[in-house]
Amino acid sequence: MAHHPISGRTPSKRLLRRLTGAAVLCAALLVPDTAAQAQEDPDPADPSLLQSDAEALETDLALIAEAHGWTVAQARAQHVAAEAVEDAAWAVYERAPDTFVGTVLSLTPGGTPSLLLKGPADDWTTSLAASGAVPIDIVDKQPYSFTELQSLNDRLIDSLTALGYKQISSGEDVLAGTVVAEVQAEPGLRSSSAEIEALLPPDVAAGVDLAVTDALASGFDHAYGGARVRNGASNKCTSGWTVVAPGGTTGVTTAGHCDGIDGILEDGVGAWALTHRQEHIGRYGDVEWKTSTHAEPAKFYPSAGTLRTTREVELLVEMSLNESVCLYGRSSNDRDCGSLIKSRAHSCTIDGVGVRNLIRTNRDIGIGGDSGGGWSYASTAYGGHTGWCTVNGATRDVFSAADLFSSAIGVRVRTA
Repeated sequence: MAHHPISGRTPSKRLLRRLTGAAVLCAALLVPDTAAQAQEDPDPADPSLLQSDAEALETDLALIAEAHGWTVAQARAQHVAAEAVEDAAWAVYERAPDTFVGTVLSLTPGGTPSLLLKGPADDWTTSLAASGAVPIDIVDKQPYSFTELQSLNDRLIDSLTALGYKQISSGEDVLAGTVVAEVQAEPGLRSSSAEIEALLPPDVAAGVDLAVTDALASGFDHAYGGARVRNGASNKCTSGWTVVAPGGTTGVTTAGHCDGIDGILEDGVGAWALTHRQEHIGRYGDVEWKTSTHAEPAKFYPSAGTLRTTREVELLVEMSLNESVCLYGRSSNDRDCGSLIKSRAHSCTIDGVGVRNLIRTNRDIGIGGDSGGGWSYASTAYGGHTGWCTVNGATRDVFSAADLFSSAIGVRVRTA
């Protein structure tokens, strides 16, 4: 597919993640429908619930350290490495997007990260990699750029679907420089990898590592971001992020497959009615947005009883293989920071629908009702929870990238 422009990157917002202050008061709240039942959770207007950027970062570093058996100092060293290679990735992408493949963090905390490039590295890139706060290894002469891997994955799915295959799970492998795919065998269709690859366009087959399996399961995991959203009186999913449309209308996201959502619960206050605006399940993930009767501020719940200000959106090109990311859903009601990003363009068939360009992690921690909940790190929005896909026989969480919300539903995440 053609590459879709990513949202602009604001250096001043990136610096905020490294600052220690930023006390921001919650926006004033209007009185909800008097018929709504008040919740026992704390009132979000209480400024003591709002974490500073520094507190948000320290909280997540401690959770990451606990999840991986590291010290907080080791988690911080990994954070520094991630920031350094992220800055280098953006610089390379801005200068020569057709050469950028991706970045990889070492599994050893604070280890040297890698920058992958299509074709040979030039002197400018070599100097960039050596001049930062953390030295970066360059792995050049890769066969495909990230944009080309996205396109290759899309063409593969289109080709397999046209051949009659219904269950597909595929995504880019930047280390191997290919698209790795699994397809479920179908009665009456070719059932060996070699036979299927022979039916693909030659340039697609050349860049694909295809496997056939007997069963390939996947599934969805059925205001402020991170709140409960409901259908009638039943809690159904989790809100992800507050968003704004080009004309200034604000709203809140959840997963596109969360049908019939008509209300959101505001901790300590009550329930607000939601009006459906737009949904998308397909090429750009699984997301929808709703409006309520008041302005939705740039804030989210990273856990129950705590608020953070949304500072920025993590762009696809900034996400690294092995980068830590955290999930909070209202059903699991737990902030988990033990997952690592493993793919930035995974696609799989969920409930008969091909959902593409998902972010895939190395674990499956989401449960029913977490759908739509925010994936984040510190004060940065990464995306909204979708569900799970099968990869090499194991189920793995997938989420819709916040960077693609504008392509999917025409809105962007609110930041402050």
